[in-house]
Amino acid sequence: MLTEQEALTNSADDAKISNLRDKSYVIDSNEAIHLKLIKSEQDLKDEDTTFYPNYTYQLFGEDEQIIGYKNLKVELYYVASTLYTFLRMSFDQKLGSPDCDPIAVLT
Repeated sequence: MLTEQEALTNSADDAKISNLRDKSYVIDSNEAIHLKLIKSEQDLKDEDTTFYPNYTYQLFGEDEQIIGYKNLKVELYYVASTLYTFLRMSFDQKLGSPDCDPIAVLT
């Protein structure tokens, strides 16, 4: 059960999403996150070893959406033997960056 504060936060987040004119700044977090368990060097280049999370609501809320990035890709690789991690984020544009006009994106 949500607390009153969590409910207010969730409704505020929903309002932010609905106010976005350009929906390309909203991405499904389950599609944006690319995971790999690296066992050998070949796994780095092999797209068949990439998998995607089924659920990300624990991190990104009930809607499982990431707001503010256009064409976001989050690559999170784990080395199987040590569980060392490698994280890389790439995107075409970030909401609020100098080359992005927030007035054009928000209503």
